[in-house]
Amino acid sequence: MMTQKRVLIFIKGIFDTMDLFTDELIQAFEKKGYSCMALSADDMDASLAKLEKQLGVPCRKNWEDADCSAAAAVITFNNMGYNLGAEQSQENVCLWEHYHIPYYNILMDHPFHYSQALKQAPTTTRLYCIDQRHVEYVKRFFKNMKWVSFLPHAGTAIEDLPILPIKERPVDVLYAGSLSKYRIEMLIPDFDQFRGFDAGELCNQVLQELVKHPNRTTEDVIEDYFTELELPITEEQLGEYISAFRFLDAYAVSFYREMAVKLLVENGIRVAVYGEGWDRTQWADHPNLIYGGSVPAPQVLPLMHQSKIVLNTLTWFKSGAHDRIFNGMLAGAVVVSDPSSYLEEQFENHQDIELFRLEEIQELPAIVEDLLADLDQAQSIADAGRQKAEKFHLWSHRAEEIERTFSL
Repeated sequence: MMTQKRVLIFIKGIFDTMDLFTDELIQAFEKKGYSCMALSADDMDASLAKLEKQLGVPCRKNWEDADCSAAAAVITFNNMGYNLGAEQSQENVCLWEHYHIPYYNILMDHPFHYSQALKQAPTTTRLYCIDQRHVEYVKRFFKNMKWVSFLPHAGTAIEDLPILPIKERPVDVLYAGSLSKYRIEMLIPDFDQFRGFDAGELCNQVLQELVKHPNRTTEDVIEDYFTELELPITEEQLGEYISAFRFLDAYAVSFYREMAVKLLVENGIRVAVYGEGWDRTQWADHPNLIYGGSVPAPQVLPLMHQSKIVLNTLTWFKSGAHDRIFNGMLAGAVVVSDPSSYLEEQFENHQDIELFRLEEIQELPAIVEDLLADLDQAQSIADAGRQKAEKFHLWSHRAEEIERTFSL
């Protein structure tokens, strides 16, 4: 007798990027025969009413004693819905924990951005990180997290858009991503609250080290600062400090992101950029910079189909990837990116991707110029990258990885 498959619960309506990923997973799981429900953050009460009918237990109030772990699972991104219903529970227990429903939480960012949510995560949480070093970070600083694993990022293919030859694409280079340094003011803590060390000095030294040695992680550099200071702090305090100064990560990311594009335009290469902050740079009026403003995530994909080269700089991931890489490949463009240990395992430089090191970023214009000068070679790299992404890096492949854990 065939076992009935679980109802898979998703959450949408907060971030358009996450909604894009969610739609891809829903499509993949529905092809596998699962019944998928998307709870809408815009009207959660109505969504929970539908969930009640699906699961046969109350989900809004007057919860019952029941175990739905065999009937349902939640798959969501960046802690969305992690405490759903907790305010209605005298024990402050969320809906997923009360009904023992597995809560698959896929973090798209570094865990140090979500300290509170991770410390208060449902006991049924199965946490995925998109960088292998993030997994180790969670194991070290969030002992309450009993299940954590690596799940690589993935790409989205648009089947109804043609894959134009490289020679016919009107955009030479595209970069889709914001300069986060212009929107992180809210992350900067009050330095006066810290005792025993100079917070301003820490920021200066850590940022200088990250820029000088971009192969290092922000958490490692912050920890080294305290080690050299010989300040006696606990493991818990170290985790709190790393989280408090995580904004330095965004500054380092923005520094190299801006430098990459600036180097290209100053060397005569036209670059189309999309995202926040580019119009606020001191060189925003450069004739080779084509600023398209901030556009929703689904609209970026067709733009990649018009681009010869999709430029990527990682969000300080040293053992992971970014969806820009896979999306660019699936759109048939040549992807040019800084490397990570994961990317170097998955791809072959000059064959299906072009990699440049942040320590040698001055070489980036020459790499791009060579690609634009030899479009046949560029086409070969683009074709190989697309084949690799189609074979290994779609969201349907990630759905298969998640499905394998359902029986655990």
